[in-house]
Amino acid sequence: ATWCPPCKAELPDIERRYAANRGHGLIVLGIDQQESRAAVLAFAKPKGITYPLLIDRGQAAIVYDLAALPTSLFVDAHGVVRAIHVGRLSARQMDEDLAKIL
Repeated sequence: ATWCPPCKAELPDIERRYAANRGHGLIVLGIDQQESRAAVLAFAKPKGITYPLLIDRGQAAIVYDLAALPTSLFVDAHGVVRAIHVGRLSARQMDEDLAKIL
């Protein structure tokens, strides 16, 4: 969410890891909850976000039982969720969870 301080704080770490690992198969999807596409794009462009951004109208939050922002899911190449982290990810936590899926 564009208004979420911990979401904003972890964006540079996510972008760096995406840039470093996308050639190794890492796919990152940023999913915003229920904001307009225009607002999300206006927020993301100056921050240099290059991974795809999607808008959830509520269905993804229901499917994955998400109740807090940010929530990060680490899904392996077979579609198996290997880690879920609620709250801001530290760089160390992000690296540990990425190691589970790369």
